[in-house]
Formats: sequence, structure tokens, C-alpha cells
Amino acid sequence: MSQRKHSASEHSAWYFFCVLAASIFAAETLIMLLFVYLPPLQTWKVALLDATLLLTVIFPILYFFVFRPLSRYITQRQDTETDLRVAAAAFESHESMMITNAKNVILRVNQAFTKNTGYSPQEIIGKTPDILKSSLHDAAFYAGISESLKLQGVWQGEQWAKRKNGEIYPIQLTVTAVRGKNNEVTHYVNMHSDLTDLRKAKGDVTRAGLLDPLTGLPNRLLFSERIHDELAENVPYRILAVVMIDLDNFKQINDTYGHEAGDKVLIEVAKQLNEATRDTDVVARLGGDEFVILLTELTGVEACNQTLERLRVSLSNPYMIEGLKLHLSASIGATLYPSDKTDADGLLRHADEAMYLAKHGGKNRYVIYDTTAAAKRSSLQQNLARIQAALDNQEFYLYYQPQVNMHEGTIVGMEALIRWKLAGQEIVTLPSEFMPLVENSELAIPIGCFVLKTAVTQLAKWHKLGLNWRIGINVSPRHLEHPNFINDIKDVLERHPEINPELIELEIVESAALEDIEKVIGIMQAVRAIGVHFALDDFGTGHASLTYLRSLPVRTLKIDQSFVRDMLEDSSDLIMVEGITSLAHTFDHEVLAEGVDNLKLGALLIQIGCQLAQGFAIAHPMPADEVTIWAKDWQPYQFWQQIGKRRWRRDDLPLLYAALAERIWVSQIQKLLDGDDTAIPELDPRRSQFGRWYYVLGSERYGVHPEFIAIRPIHEEMHKAGQTIVNLIEAKQQTDAQEQMHNLYDLRDKLITKMDLLSQRITLVEN
Repeated sequence: MSQRKHSASEHSAWYFFCVLAASIFAAETLIMLLFVYLPPLQTWKVALLDATLLLTVIFPILYFFVFRPLSRYITQRQDTETDLRVAAAAFESHESMMITNAKNVILRVNQAFTKNTGYSPQEIIGKTPDILKSSLHDAAFYAGISESLKLQGVWQGEQWAKRKNGEIYPIQLTVTAVRGKNNEVTHYVNMHSDLTDLRKAKGDVTRAGLLDPLTGLPNRLLFSERIHDELAENVPYRILAVVMIDLDNFKQINDTYGHEAGDKVLIEVAKQLNEATRDTDVVARLGGDEFVILLTELTGVEACNQTLERLRVSLSNPYMIEGLKLHLSASIGATLYPSDKTDADGLLRHADEAMYLAKHGGKNRYVIYDTTAAAKRSSLQQNLARIQAALDNQEFYLYYQPQVNMHEGTIVGMEALIRWKLAGQEIVTLPSEFMPLVENSELAIPIGCFVLKTAVTQLAKWHKLGLNWRIGINVSPRHLEHPNFINDIKDVLERHPEINPELIELEIVESAALEDIEKVIGIMQAVRAIGVHFALDDFGTGHASLTYLRSLPVRTLKIDQSFVRDMLEDSSDLIMVEGITSLAHTFDHEVLAEGVDNLKLGALLIQIGCQLAQGFAIAHPMPADEVTIWAKDWQPYQFWQQIGKRRWRRDDLPLLYAALAERIWVSQIQKLLDGDDTAIPELDPRRSQFGRWYYVLGSERYGVHPEFIAIRPIHEEMHKAGQTIVNLIEAKQQTDAQEQMHNLYDLRDKLITKMDLLSQRITLVEN
């Protein structure tokens, strides 16, 4: 049609040219006649003829380069205005229209688009059509649209779109590619119509089966399908997250304001979740007040943390419902793929587990599923099942370790220690391998009852034999705080009325006593009213203050074996043990040392005032039927009893510390020779720890004693030998250095002997 218009205009221009040319020819003829009949005009003849000739030459040039293009422009302008009027009429039709550039950036939308989607032009222009994605279609669906536009220039079909308020609705969509010069795409025209009413009229079963009817969000079935689709793509280095959300205390809103208000809150929550996530993410409602989100294309854990915090904050904002300001919070759990390498159902389950951890951790928070911790929990559950089976199969039994008074050489009691021996096997499992698993589980109660009943029953058997020992029974914190704990004690005593409750000593760890001090004190006082005693086990490993220690109704402080066993190697442990012993005496408590594995440890304990002990130097734990045999054969150590005859004053304890310091100094030289990463000990005899004591405090207190004076040359000789050994080590002469170590050990023993003679002189007071 436009070509015909252009042809007519060209003919008109040519006609105009012909008329104008004929006029010029006629004018020229007329001028020639005037020249003939009007001689005065002869003077203008040449000029007029030249002008006429010039017009005849220029006019064709003007026609082809000015008049003709101008005529075409005017015609094209008229055609364009006509086309624009037609396009404008179509653009403002009832169909939703959207125009994007070649990069798919939205340039313009019509009023129907705004009405259908809820997005104003100001909100949508500059964004991409991805904002309308409903997440009901996978990446392959959209890739198909792109391929069709590339090959055919058009795509038409049905899809699910998402309005601004998060509602998902069906549309009939047509996308057309607009091409310009060189057949390159310059724009895309998108036109779609809302099929909601049509689908409702037909009774769309698919929509009802895949979408939540209240919020319009995908339901569990569709969400699960989307996870399967995402996992099936198996894109390298891609991180996904499944986020489970449960509203805190939502039931209160339903109960207080009614289910209609509750439904409005859920719709608003769905809107908040859509606004807080990206267009590529999938938000779904599982039912009730539970929602789930699939986060796609995450860059890492930190990005996930930021999104989860944004969700938490968004959901905690007030909701205006029917004029009421309602407050909510959410417990959020998430798991990341592929860190959590499992299937779709596993991801949902793990996100749910993390959500419950958030719920039980105080609500209004998020927790990311810890695969390492989960593996530990799974292992724990398996171990607890094995322990429960062992309890049912009577695979647990008790060993007993003697407790003695080292100075008096008497047996004070026994500590009951649980053991686990699998049926048909000889391997015995120590409590350190399974009790930590039990202490925070419900199994702590039946196992605690088993130990209590078995130990008291054994005590009754010894009582019939005339052995009035006391029994130490370990009690877990969970059992101690159980509502039936006091009744468990009473039941055992009722079964054995011949047993004096004073012989039963329940051992609780210091850290457990401090967790809820007021509650624990109440329980302990109730038990003491029955007559049963308490011991504070592993004392020194917690942080008990003097106030708490005074408040706890305990009879015995048990010094943790970690301090006792290292007393001869670490002066700080010796000071700790001496401090606990002194503290126990101050509060009128008995004090018992665990881990006394050799005679020297026992002797040192006696010297600092701790006489009760248990450990391998006395006896290993043994079955009940071996206890009486051991007790009959046991002979007290004369060495301990001799040490016990000495009475040490507190002012003399630095003498013990000094002797220990010299032992440690020699050990450091040996470690240096053995190649351990040990610093060179102080080689100056006056600046060493022993030297500082000897030349100051020791000299002031014991300077007149011959035994003290005899120590000095030995000490100086020791440091000379130490210097020699260090020099040999630095010279890489290890063999010679080891030979010199024998000399150093001999000197050490001589010094300790002199120290013992000095200690005997100053403690020759019989008890």
C-alpha cells in the first residue's frame, strides 16, 4: 500500500516539473518577442536569457535531490503516524502488553498489564520479565521459549505467572521478536491474557492439585517436584538451600482473633516471603503455619545467612489485620546442597530438623543444618539403642575400687564403678566410653537406678559379713534432678532396712552441682534429711566459689586425678592439691585423692594433709566377689604410715615445693636431650626456682641446720652438670650428653635425700 502512494507522489512531482519547464519555455519565447517589439529592453536581453537558461538547468537537479526525497519523507511520516495510531489503539486494549528491548529490559507496559499484575509502570520499567515468574516452571521450560524466539521469532502458549502480591495465576502468552536492520532483534512484544476465570469455569484440577488454595503458593507436591527438577540438572558448583519456616505461637492468633484473621495473616506472610526472596526462588506453603522456600543460585553459606536473617526480620514485622497490629516471629531451619548430599526428601527432612532446633533454641531465630553434628546425632542414637539393649540384656555390672586411709592403713569404703561387657565377649568397656553418651539422655535414669540398687544390695551383703564400709555411688546430673530421684533413694533404703544411710555417699561432679545451684542444694538437703551423704567428685575442675562450697551439704571433696597424678611433675598441680586439701579442712570436709598410682604420690599427699585416697597403688577396680579376698590380704604400706607420723606445718610446705622444683628441673634437661620442644631451663643455680627458695626463704628458716647447709654444694654441682649437658646437646654430642645424665640423676637423688633428712628434722613430732 505504501509503495503505491510513493508512485503517485512521484508522478505528481514529474507533472509539476513538466508544467514548470513548459512555463519557462513560454516565458523565454515571450521575452524574445518583447526584445523585437520593444527595443529599449535590448539592454536586458543577455541577463534575462541567462536567468531563463539557469532555471532550465537547475530545476532537474532540485527535483531529483530535493523535491523527490521531501515528497517521500512526507509520505512516510503520514504512514508512520497512521501505524502509530493503530499500535496505540492495540497497546491500550484489554490485553496485557509489555515491550522489552533486545536485552529483555522492560521499556513499556499498558494499563491492562498494571491491572492484571499489580505492578505500576514505575515499578516494572527497567526490570526484566523474570519478576513475573511463578517458579512453577523449570529452567528447561524457559529455555524452550528462548529457542523458539530465536528460530521462529514467536512463541505462544500457556504458563503460570505471579502477580505483585504473590498470587500465581494462569495466562495465555504470546511473545514476538521485532527485527530491524540486518535482521537483528531490537525488541520483544509480550501480550498475555488472564485465564483465571476460564480455568475456574472449567474446574482446573491441575491448579487445585498443585497450588495452595489460600495463598496461591505451590503446595508440598509441586515444591517437591521443583526440588527434584533442580537436583536433576546437576549444575557444577551450584548451591541450593531448602528453608523450612514455622510461625511461632500462630495458634494464639487463631484462638484469640479467629481463623479468618489467621488466614489473612497467612496470606500476608506469603506476600512477605515472596518480597524477601528472588524471582528465581520458590516459595511454597506446606499447610497450617508452615512454609518452605527453595533458594537457588546461592554463592555460599554467608549469602544463605544473609537471606535467612532477612526472612527472619521480615516475618517479625507487625501485621495490620482488620485494624489490629499483630506480632509474629518465625523459627527457621535450612540445609544447603551439595554440602548436605542427599535427595529431595532428605533435604526437606533436614531443614525440618534444623527448624525444630531453632524452635527449641528460643524461637525467632534460624539454624542451618550441620551435617557433621547430624552424623554425630545419628551415631549417638545408634549407640543409645545399643546401650538400651545392653541394659535389657543385663550386660552391665559393677566393679569396686577400695578407698583407704593411707596414714592409718584402714579400708574406708568402696566406689562402685559401672562396666559393660557384651554377652559372649571378654572385652570390658569402661564408663568413659559410654557414660558421656548416656548422661544427657533419658537412659541416664534407668542406668542410675541400676547402679544405685546394685551397689546398695552389695553393701548389704558386706554388712552381713561384718564389713561396715561405706559405698560411693556416682549419680548423673540428669538423674539427680529427676522428680523421682528422692523416691528412688527411699525405695532402696526400704528394701535394705539393715543398712545405715550414713554409709551411702552419692558422688556428684562439681560442674553438675553448679549448673542450677539452688535447685541442686534443695535436692541435696532433702536427701541429707534421709541420712545419705554426698561427695563432690572431680573437685577443682569446676569453678565453685567459697559461697557455693559452704552452701552445698557435702561430706567429702574428691580431688580430681588429673591434679594428683602430675603432682611430681608440675608444681602448679601440687599447689592446687594442697589448696583443695586446706580448703576442705577449713570447711570441715573430708578430702580424698583419686589417681594415687604410686607410693611417692601417696607420701606427698600425706605430707600436705590428705590421708584418704584411692588409686592403682592401692588396688585396681575389681568384681564384687574379689573384694573380700583383696581386703583380707591387703597390707598397709609402712612407708605411708611412717610419713604420717610427721606433722607438717603450713610454713614448711615450700620445702616440698622446692624439692619438687628440682625434680622438674632435671626432667626438663632430659626432655631437652630427648629432642622435645622444650626451652632450656635456668642454669644459674641462684636464679632457678629451687635456688630462689634456698638462698632466700630456705636460708632464713633452715640456715642453721647442718642438713640444709649440706644441700648447697650438691645443688651447685647439679647446675654445673646441667650446663655441661646443654653444651653437649648444642654440640650434637648426644651420646656424651646421655652419659652425663646419669651423673645428674645421681646428684638429684643425693639432693632429695638431704631434703628428706631436713624434712625429718623439722617434722619429728609424733601425731
